[in-house]
Amino acid sequence: MNLRFKKIWFFLLPAVLLLMTGSESLSLETVIETAAGYNDNVPLLPDKTGSAFMRYQMKSDHLFFSGSLAWDGDVFVTGIYRDYFRVSDNYQIKAGGSLNYALSDGRLPVGVSSEAMLYRDDYIEEDDRSEISFAAQMDWLATSRMTLGLRQSLIWADYRNPFIVSTSGHHYGPGAGMMNCEEQGQSSELTFGNKVCADGREMSGQPLSDEVSRNDRIHVSGLKAMFFLTPEIQSDLLFEHRRLNSSSDMESYSRNSLSLSLLWTPNDLWEISSTAAGRRAEFDDETDRRDTLYSGSIGISRFIGKFELFFQFEWTKNDSSLDIECFRQTVTQCGMALSF
Repeated sequence: MNLRFKKIWFFLLPAVLLLMTGSESLSLETVIETAAGYNDNVPLLPDKTGSAFMRYQMKSDHLFFSGSLAWDGDVFVTGIYRDYFRVSDNYQIKAGGSLNYALSDGRLPVGVSSEAMLYRDDYIEEDDRSEISFAAQMDWLATSRMTLGLRQSLIWADYRNPFIVSTSGHHYGPGAGMMNCEEQGQSSELTFGNKVCADGREMSGQPLSDEVSRNDRIHVSGLKAMFFLTPEIQSDLLFEHRRLNSSSDMESYSRNSLSLSLLWTPNDLWEISSTAAGRRAEFDDETDRRDTLYSGSIGISRFIGKFELFFQFEWTKNDSSLDIECFRQTVTQCGMALSF
């Protein structure tokens, strides 16, 4: 068995264990998904490196309190493997759970959740990390057509490998070319008058950089409004403030984001969704870096029994005061999901 198949079995194993430990007292839901597509800028850099890919995903949920009107909860395991054709692959495993309770006769649902994630990237090893998060939320069913929600979450990220900081304060390593730790990045070469190699040394062999470990603490506050415009159309408006404090000052930033999503379900067979978002980030380092990111997506799904056939298109553009952080990316994929 080659390394690729070992990794696939590695992320499938937790979900298989959940399947084996299921019982009649628990409600089990499992989704297996596979997709093929093309990413025209995998490293999120000005100079694009595109690749076709296959994506494999499996998620298993144990649902609790299925007979209760006030309580609900779940524990889950998710595995995702991205198999790129031109660059190396990446994969991640998530596990977590949630517990929710409905107050005021169901008009004020509150809940808490937690999850842990392991991410490994053979293309950009500096992005390898482990994360743990805790979140709390409260919704208010204001009317039959509007629900307002408040979200608070804390995330701790521990990067496995060090990144490199040059003597001038520039860096490359995990997070280069990124606006947040959920997005992939690409390490970039240092350029000091065209005399520095990618390993941070001058042509003469004198070192110009130091390796620094990275740990991030992230606090996210969110306000969400859900509008049920018609029985078939739902719209969500989300505002988020994110504060990232890193052991590296150059990775610390404050960011505000606003997103609008629409979901149209004309019948039981079709589902059409779209999203538009904008983000503005200001970094703490002395370079006075400011990033503005715009993104949009559209998705179409066709349901056939327990199967879902889907198509997705995503577009992202990042404008930054640092040229190396500017990029554009489009990702197109289609696939199939099986739920049981």
